[in-house]
Amino acid sequence: MSTAATMARLVRAGFDAVGSRIPVETDGDSLAVRDLLVEFDGSITCHSASDGAPRQVFSMPLDAVESAACAVVVRIMSGVVARAVEREHRKGTP
Repeated sequence: MSTAATMARLVRAGFDAVGSRIPVETDGDSLAVRDLLVEFDGSITCHSASDGAPRQVFSMPLDAVESAACAVVVRIMSGVVARAVEREHRKGTP
C-alpha cells in the first residue's frame, strides 16, 4: 500500500473516531482534505490553500505517517469546532 493510501486510511479512521464523514480524496502521491493538500515526495508535506495562495503547514519524514494523519485530522476538526463555537456565539449576541 502506498504512503498516500495508508495516510488516507488513517485520516478516515481519525474522522470516524469523532463521528465525522469529511471526504478524503487521493490522487497518486497526494491526498486532499478540504483546503489541505498533502504530498508525498521524499517527505510528507502539507499545504493549505485557505487564504488563496498555498502555504506550507508542515513537513514530516515519510515514516511519520501516523503523526501526519493526526495533524491533518486535528487541523480540520479544530476548524469545524471553531465555526460551531462562532455560530453559537453569534446566536447569543444581541
